[in-house]
Amino acid sequence: NVGSLFSSLNNSEETFATYSIYILRQEETVQSLIEKYHVTKEELENYNDLTNLTIGTKIIVPNTNNE
Repeated sequence: NVGSLFSSLNNSEETFATYSIYILRQEETVQSLIEKYHVTKEELENYNDLTNLTIGTKIIVPNTNNE
């Protein structure tokens, strides 16, 4: 029963988000990514280890509604 499947989601506070994978390029910084993607450092830290970033590091960037 499809109705019952979706009715269980009505009371859920769970939200869904989409993400992009970004590959760090030369001369880019965490600050430049924050400005480019309109995210906070805390949002990036939720998905990435920002301590040892090097060229070619893959970074998960949560998509926001502001884009």
